[in-house]
Amino acid sequence: MGLWHQPATDPREARGTKTQQHRDGRGTGPWSTQHVDAYLGDGMTTNLLERLRPVIACVDVGSPKAGSVGWAIRDKDTVQTGQDLYGLMDALMPAIQRHRKMALGFECPLYIPLRESPKEMTQCRRGERLAWSTGAGATVLAIGLAQVHWVLTELIKHGMPKNRGTTQWASWSEGDSTLLLWEAYITRNDGIEVPLDGISGNTAHERDAAAGTWAMWQKLQREPVLLSDFGDEKVLSLIGMQLLATDQSKNTELLYAPCVVLKAKKPI
Repeated sequence: MGLWHQPATDPREARGTKTQQHRDGRGTGPWSTQHVDAYLGDGMTTNLLERLRPVIACVDVGSPKAGSVGWAIRDKDTVQTGQDLYGLMDALMPAIQRHRKMALGFECPLYIPLRESPKEMTQCRRGERLAWSTGAGATVLAIGLAQVHWVLTELIKHGMPKNRGTTQWASWSEGDSTLLLWEAYITRNDGIEVPLDGISGNTAHERDAAAGTWAMWQKLQREPVLLSDFGDEKVLSLIGMQLLATDQSKNTELLYAPCVVLKAKKPI
C-alpha cells in the first residue's frame, strides 16, 4: 500500500462548503462554514496562541527505568524540560491551579486506522513513513497505553477538573474543554522545521519533547485553526479510550475521532 499525505483544506476555501464538518466526532471533514467564519470573520484574531494563551506540553514516551522518557513544557517563551514524570506533574501544577488551557502531546501513536481489507489493517496511517504496528511504532504504542493513562490520571489527582479533555480543536478553542490531546510525530525527514534554538534539554528525549512543543507553539501562532498533518481516515482512537477511562471526558464519539498529529522535523 502506497503512502500518501492528504493536504489540509485551507479554511478560506472551505467557506460555503455544505458537506464538510468540523472534527468533533460527528463527521470526517475538518471544517464547517460556521467555524471557518468564526475564525476568519471581522474582528476575530487568527492567532490562536494570542487568543487562548495555552500552556503547551509534550511527552516523549519511553521506559522510565531505562531513562528513555522526556518531557517539555512551553509557556510563552519559557521552556522547562525533564525526565521524571512526577516532575512533569509538579511543573504543570500552576497551569492546573489557574485553570489555563493546556495542549498536551505524546510522541506515540494515539489512534490506529480501521481498514476493510485485512491486508491493509496494519499498514501505515495516512501520512506515516513507518507503520505504527511494527518496530519502534509498536513499542511506543504499547508503552504509551500505560504512560498516557498514568499522566491523565495524575492530572485529575492534581486538581484538573473532570470531563474537560478532548482531541478536537473546536471543543478546545471554542468550548469549555481545557485539555487538548494531540500526537507529536518527531522525525528528521519532514514536518515543520525546528531550529536549534527551538529545542532544549539534557537528553535526546527531552529535546524531542521540546521539538514537539515548539512545533505546536508555531502552529498556533501561524494558523487560524489547528489541522492535522496526517490524512483523514476512519480510526479507532486510543487516546479517546484513555480520555473516557480517566474521567477526562464522557464523549463516546471521541472513540472514532482522529486527534491532531503534528509533524516536527528536528535539527540533525
